[in-house]
Amino acid sequence: MNKVDFENRVISVHDNLALRDDGSVIAMYEVPASIISSMDVEGKIKFKKRTEAVFASLAPNLSFDIGMLPVPINLEERFGALLEDCADDTYDMALYFLEKTNEDLYGSIGQLINYKFFMTIPLKSFEVSGDIKQMLKDAWGRFKEKAVAVVRQTLEFEMNWYEAYDKANRDLELNLSLIQGRKITKKETGFYQRVDYLRGLNYNRDEEIASIESSVQNIDDTVIEPLSNGVIGLKNSYGKSLVKALPIANMPNVVNNIHLVEHAQKLPFPIELHWKFHFSKMKGAFSLASKGERASDRIKENQIEAYENGSNQKGSLATARIILDEMTDGVDNRELFVNYLATFVVAGQSMREVNYYKKIIQSDMKDIGVQVVSGMSDQLYFFYKNRFIETIGRKRQILYSSYETFISL
Repeated sequence: MNKVDFENRVISVHDNLALRDDGSVIAMYEVPASIISSMDVEGKIKFKKRTEAVFASLAPNLSFDIGMLPVPINLEERFGALLEDCADDTYDMALYFLEKTNEDLYGSIGQLINYKFFMTIPLKSFEVSGDIKQMLKDAWGRFKEKAVAVVRQTLEFEMNWYEAYDKANRDLELNLSLIQGRKITKKETGFYQRVDYLRGLNYNRDEEIASIESSVQNIDDTVIEPLSNGVIGLKNSYGKSLVKALPIANMPNVVNNIHLVEHAQKLPFPIELHWKFHFSKMKGAFSLASKGERASDRIKENQIEAYENGSNQKGSLATARIILDEMTDGVDNRELFVNYLATFVVAGQSMREVNYYKKIIQSDMKDIGVQVVSGMSDQLYFFYKNRFIETIGRKRQILYSSYETFISL
């Protein structure tokens, strides 16, 4: 990767759309978590079918992201709303109890959080003129700040770039309505591009939003330092933090109902979980079918070798053969498959704290057959690759699955 890839690539934001420096556009939606009773079998089946339909509809877009973020709960704001309904003669007592409740909660469990889920989907690129392309290229050169300002003004006020995506965005909104997807606002779009650079740091949300509104160049206004002990150091005007990405290296052979997200949310500390999907090619030398054929040849060779040597690998090779045959059947039946990168992200104030989080995650995930690794030498890659604006690129820790199997997680 070159240096440009390490910097903010957003040059303009409009509603839930973000324009990248290469002329491509992503749309961002919030998708609420669905709570279905464990006894409601029919409700679970219906929800799964709706989710399958939504994900299948994204195949023409080639890729999409899902991010689970821990969002701080502002109790003072919520308590303030409650106080508005208090009568004058009970106001002082209500204020006392609410302040005491707020103090006790923070003292016992710390910052309260609510997990939110976001989906990011790339929309089809439009043809940017040669002059604009050159301006985009120059924007990341020597006169970055001024050039980006010129490009942004040209795109927003002369080309109105977002108008070309109105229909695609409305169609996407209709599809995501099946799972109650909501177009986020312009302020939210800018802010959630920014939160990647605020992990573990103290900050004022209103200040951050105002800063981004003044210039999208402020999205990455944080000092970023890759450290030798396998973490990323972040620094802003309020302090410092350490960030570590923990990629999922292997999933169990059978993933039905392992409830990965629920396990993650039950951990005793805030955690992010990012999924980046790309629909697999079904034809060509690099298609899933071709990879399956090559894997089949390797398994066959290994089976023969294991049989001749009396190796105890025969059982695992037989399991691999069954899984490969199921995948081949799925390809023959034109089922959709996805390549994906799955990563946990934690932040702390010290290496001791970060390592504690890492051990808890690895132990908890191991109990359900999920292998989580440290990714020591790839932290910078994972930091930037897990931004909402990015898609899967270099094949590091890439896993494969049918999209129906993934939904069962």
